[in-house]
Amino acid sequence: MVLLPAGAAMTASAAIGCLGARGLMPVPAVVAAVLLIAAAAWAVLRWPAGPGAARRRAAAQPVVAVSMLLIAVLALVRVRSAGSVPAELVHRIGTTLSFPLAVMLVAQLGSAVSLRELGVVLVGSLLCVLLSLGTMPGGTSPDLVSGFGLCLLVGWSAGLVTLFLLHRASERARAPHLLGGRGPGLGVLAALLSGSVLLGLAAIHLLPHPAGVRVGAEAQGAQSTGSGQPGAGADGGRSPESYFLPSMDLQARGSLPTTRVAAVPLDSPALWGSTAMVRYSGRGWGPADAIHTTSSVPRDAVGDADLRRGAVPGLAPGAASRSDAVRVLDPAAFLPLLAPGQPVSVQIDDEVQAAGTSLFYTSALARPYVMRSNGVIRDPVTAVDTSLPSSVPTRVLDLARRLTRDAPTTQAKVTAIEAYLHAHERYRLDSPVPAEGADAVDDFLFVSHQGFCEHFASAEAVLLRAVGVPARLVTGFSGGIPEGDERVLLGSDAHAWVQVGVGGDQWVWTDPTAGATLAADRNGAADAWAFLRADALLIGALLLAAVVLTAVVLLGVRRGRARRAAALARRAPLAAKVLAAFAALEAALAGSRFARPPDASVLELERALRSSWPGGLAEHEQVAAALAVVQRVLYDGRPVAEREAGQAIAALEALTMRAVEVVRVERQRRVRLSR
Repeated sequence: MVLLPAGAAMTASAAIGCLGARGLMPVPAVVAAVLLIAAAAWAVLRWPAGPGAARRRAAAQPVVAVSMLLIAVLALVRVRSAGSVPAELVHRIGTTLSFPLAVMLVAQLGSAVSLRELGVVLVGSLLCVLLSLGTMPGGTSPDLVSGFGLCLLVGWSAGLVTLFLLHRASERARAPHLLGGRGPGLGVLAALLSGSVLLGLAAIHLLPHPAGVRVGAEAQGAQSTGSGQPGAGADGGRSPESYFLPSMDLQARGSLPTTRVAAVPLDSPALWGSTAMVRYSGRGWGPADAIHTTSSVPRDAVGDADLRRGAVPGLAPGAASRSDAVRVLDPAAFLPLLAPGQPVSVQIDDEVQAAGTSLFYTSALARPYVMRSNGVIRDPVTAVDTSLPSSVPTRVLDLARRLTRDAPTTQAKVTAIEAYLHAHERYRLDSPVPAEGADAVDDFLFVSHQGFCEHFASAEAVLLRAVGVPARLVTGFSGGIPEGDERVLLGSDAHAWVQVGVGGDQWVWTDPTAGATLAADRNGAADAWAFLRADALLIGALLLAAVVLTAVVLLGVRRGRARRAAALARRAPLAAKVLAAFAALEAALAGSRFARPPDASVLELERALRSSWPGGLAEHEQVAAALAVVQRVLYDGRPVAEREAGQAIAALEALTMRAVEVVRVERQRRVRLSR
């Protein structure tokens, strides 16, 4: 018991040290917090149980609750009141949340009376470390010889040791029959600790680091140059690769580079698709179901990769209206297989993988291929193709109904919607980012009236779905530069358009961006508030607030249930306690040869156990007396004496512990015999 509070205190102290080393807390506050943590750990060791534990718990629990509430409230307040510079948001959130997090750690450790509550201290320590790491300049990693690196290393080691001790204490607290054999020893702990530290060091020094949160002048310089133009870094927020994935974020902004990506036949259609997305969330598009794994595409009878839905190896080649040779020009870019319609099969000297039902790619990114496709697209219509989230405002639905009121056919509805978009919306790459929580299509149609291809396409798809017409978002390439008998597709040709269901399982492509009016170029830098609203740290702060509030509610509910259960157990009559112990015994015997048949009495169960129990039934007199008490409780209305009931319960519980082990051994023996 001494090691657990000490380990938790060391972990919490190191986590607060990380906050101080990152400059989120002043040194005096860090020293005071570490001293308070030491005092809290001493209080846990001094009064581990009894009235002393109850008093420290009563004093510290309100502090924990208030600290959690402050964390949630202050996170929201600071996010809303932060200035237009992202560095201000980072600084305010980091410095504001550090103090209530430190107070929560001290109070939680001081109120701990169970293993679970010591585990909460480790969770709070992890939050402090994540806050420290989240405010580091982009692309940097902690220096292990610095104060921050040493605190991080000590905190990680202490936390891992404490977690191991919590697990071992939890296992020892369980009844010994539930888990046979010995638990992990100190050698396992040493191997786990050293291995995790070595892997962490390798990850820090060998793996590439994400850009992270940029602060200070570096962020301002990156924002002014990282627009996605040729030569710009990844900070522009938008890249050709975003058009080749099974999901699209409508919050991303920036121009696209003019990198030469692929070459297609000069006489091929203007639109070359890579994937179709069906689920609209209000902020973007994605597949109908989450894609957890990919699958290999089978070969048809002539050896081509069969891209048809539900294809199996060896099928006859599918009918195709086109056959186009494609050359990949950028070996460094991820480029899925492209098709100027519905893909049927592809001739390529490589294995083809499928992610979902419409995205196909190979491991050899720069390998040429011949795509066979059909201009007529056929695919089953599902309920997702007409569904919209509840977040879509009513005015969007009303607009769709108004625009298509006099359009009797699907084509007429498409024409009416595209005419409205061309007349009222403007094409602009640096269009304003919608406010947090706003629907992207609603913002495009009624607030900014500016956007680019994915916003035009999303608006048409949502308006069509609002009047019951199936619609999907398709991404790929449009246009290109003629060169001889080929057309070269550039990164800036990445495009999004709409796939519309026109009846049955037939679909057609339509491009609402074609013919859109260009908006005047914006002078100066992009709106800083747009960058702020799109910043990932804002989302992290809101998620943290939601997690904290949820934890408070769940903690209150669980404690309330535990108190009610304990009170009911204390007030339960002796007969009920006897029957509960007997029910536990029957549950342990269930499914074995010792189980009581439905037509057998309790006394017959006692005789069966005594005659067939392996090695003989030890203390059979106590067991017989206990089962006789159960028989009386079930069939005799007379009350049972307290002493007699207690002896029966003790005997039944002891027999239950042995029964679990006996039944386990019997089952293992049957398994071995069946082999």
